[in-house]
Amino acid sequence: VGSVTGQTPVVSREIPAQSFVPGGANSTLDLSSYFALPGVSGQLVQFDTVVGKFNVELRSDVAPKHVANFLAYVQDGRYAGSFFHRAAPLDGTSAASIVQGGGYRLINGQLSEVPKYEAVPLEYNLPNARGTLAAARTSDVNSATSEWYFNAKDNSSILNQSNGGGYTVFGRVIGTGMVV
Repeated sequence: VGSVTGQTPVVSREIPAQSFVPGGANSTLDLSSYFALPGVSGQLVQFDTVVGKFNVELRSDVAPKHVANFLAYVQDGRYAGSFFHRAAPLDGTSAASIVQGGGYRLINGQLSEVPKYEAVPLEYNLPNARGTLAAARTSDVNSATSEWYFNAKDNSSILNQSNGGGYTVFGRVIGTGMVV
């Protein structure tokens, strides 16, 4: 899966000359297509938690349906007010192997489930290595909806194809995000 340790953007193409008139109309310059993060080619999303922010690269090259599904929830605001609702050890130790979210939200003091879209079929292509983002599902391999989890440990030998078909990895934490 690889890792990206630095989050310092580099110039990916030259920024064209700009002209501005003092006191003139306000102007906006979108610089997003002029910078890149080395080692990152997928779309980035930012998780904003009570303990800090971190970035995740989405891997539409290996799990296009899961990335599209996740982004639909994000764009429709369905994750607003959501929280991590589960931390579970999978390897018999007491330390959490996964940290799960996307299932519940708290809005105006009311707890509710995240409204679900149709389930997404399994796209098992990458191991559940430490720092990856994967789709949570039931025992039905094609049942992933809104819930996802971060692999806090290397779970590649536990959540692989021999475990009910595997679990779809569709992103990875970049930079120092695992500290958060």
